[in-house]
Amino acid sequence: MVSQTGLKVLTISIPTYNRRQQLLRLLHSIDSQACLDLYTIQIIDNNSNYDIRDAIAGEFSAEFVENVQVIIRPVNAGADYNITSTFIYVDTELMWLVGDDDETLPGSIKAVVDNYRKYPEISFFKYPATPSIDITDYVVLESVQKLKDSYNKGMFYPGDLIFMSNNVYNVEKVRKYFSDCLYYSYCSAAQTIPFLRTLMTPNEKALFCKDLIIKYNEPEGDHWNYSKVVTSLGSFLDINRGENHKDVEDFFYIMCDHFGMGQFLLECVQIKDRRYRSYIYNKALLTVFARKKSLQDYFARFMYFCENTLRIPLMSKVYTAFYNKQNEIKERLKKKALYDEKTKRIVSWLKKYMPKLK
Repeated sequence: MVSQTGLKVLTISIPTYNRRQQLLRLLHSIDSQACLDLYTIQIIDNNSNYDIRDAIAGEFSAEFVENVQVIIRPVNAGADYNITSTFIYVDTELMWLVGDDDETLPGSIKAVVDNYRKYPEISFFKYPATPSIDITDYVVLESVQKLKDSYNKGMFYPGDLIFMSNNVYNVEKVRKYFSDCLYYSYCSAAQTIPFLRTLMTPNEKALFCKDLIIKYNEPEGDHWNYSKVVTSLGSFLDINRGENHKDVEDFFYIMCDHFGMGQFLLECVQIKDRRYRSYIYNKALLTVFARKKSLQDYFARFMYFCENTLRIPLMSKVYTAFYNKQNEIKERLKKKALYDEKTKRIVSWLKKYMPKLK
C-alpha cells in the first residue's frame, strides 16, 4: 500500500527530548509491526544530551535505520514548538503524531492506513486514548456542536482532545492549518488546531475511530508541570475566531474539563512569588476555570483563599489529604472495574463527571 507517487503513505512524527530508553521502546513497537512499505519515521530532536542516530543504529537493522529521518535542533526550542514544528517536514499523504514515551500497538500502522484508504474524504482522524472509551463504532463529526453532543453522550473524555499520540492528519486536507499550529504553538494544545479548524469549516469532516492504536505511558522523568500547562492552555482562546468564536470556546471548554481546579491550586499555593502566583491564578480563573463551578471547585477555592490571604495552611494540609484520599478511591475503582461489571458501569457513569470532581 504505497501511494501513487511511489512514496510511503504515512509519516510517523516523533518530537523528542532526552528520553533515550522511552524513544527506543517506541521505535521497537513500530519495528515489530513489520510493514516498512507503509511508513517513514521522522524524529525531531530538541537538542538532547545524547546522539539519537548512534542510539538507533545500535538497536535496529540497517533497513529500519534507513527509514528514519532525524532532525536535530542546534538549540532547545521548547516542547510546544518542537511538537508543532513536526508539521513543517511532512511530505506524505498521512501523518501520525506520536509522543516519544508512548508505544504503538500491534497492527496499528496498518489500521491507520486502512482507515485513510477507506475514508479518503476525512481530514482528521481521532483515535481513543484508553481502552475504556465507550465508543463501539466510527462517528463522523462535521461540527463543533456534534463534538459537544458526542462528549455529552460519554463517547470520549476531555483529555483525549489534548492527548497527542491519538491524532492522525490527512496532510493534503489540513496542511492549510499547519501555519496556525506554528503561530499558536505556545498554547500547549496547538496540535489540536487542525481538528478544530476541520470542525469549523463547511464540507470538512473528522472521524472518531473505534480502534485503539496507542499505548499511553505515564510520563517518566521530566514532564509537563500541571500549573504551567493550565496557564499556557488559557492562551488557546487567542486563536483567531472569525465569525465562529463560540466554536473555539466550546472546543476549548471541553478540553478544560480535563483539568481539576484543586490540583492546580495545590501547585499554585506553593509558588513563592506572590505576584506571579496571583497572575497565573487570575489567568486560569478567566480561561480554563471559567466553567460552571462544582462544589469541589468552591471547596478548593475556599481552602486556597484561607492559605493565600489569611495564611492558614488549609490548602497544603487539609485539601492535600482530601485530594490524596480521593485519588486513592479512584484508583481502587479503576482496578475493580477491570473484573467487576457493576463497578465498570459505575465508573463509566462517573467518568462523564470525574474531570469536574478533580
